[in-house]
Amino acid sequence: MHGYPFPQEAEGLSLLNSKGKLVPKVYEILELIAKTRVTLATGHISPQETRQLLKAAKSRGVEKIVVTHASFKKLTFLEVPDQIEAIKSGALIEHCFVTSTDLMKAVGITPIEEMADQIRAVGADHCILSTDLGQTKNPHPVEGFREFAFQMWQRGLSEKEIEKMIRVNPLRLLED
Repeated sequence: MHGYPFPQEAEGLSLLNSKGKLVPKVYEILELIAKTRVTLATGHISPQETRQLLKAAKSRGVEKIVVTHASFKKLTFLEVPDQIEAIKSGALIEHCFVTSTDLMKAVGITPIEEMADQIRAVGADHCILSTDLGQTKNPHPVEGFREFAFQMWQRGLSEKEIEKMIRVNPLRLLED
């Protein structure tokens, strides 16, 4: 089973060329995504790659975008101003429970409170909650999801906001 942390595995794999610009294949893929109206998920790319990818995606008509793992320290972490900029591209910001678990010690745990603060700053209308669980050293994904939602509620997010992030917003990605 492939587990975290793995930033070293991403070394040398970049969407950017030596001049810091997106490689040509990215544009081909974005045009295909826009044409087929599927969802673009940023995956495990750097903040610099994410910023450039979002601009290119918007300019090519990509309508459904998820900035994945926005609170994943040392790999995909986006500061709140970058998250706000991402939502201007039409992106939804994903926050994953796994980033708050002990499994992330090597790359930096993101406390639930920090994720809740980011959500409040960006707005629940623009966020998705997920677990990214399934690793043997973490809770079962269903139990982890229940715990994540409960911890968000404990930190002041309303039931309506939580429902929006776990049901309503993800559904937008499936609609045509």
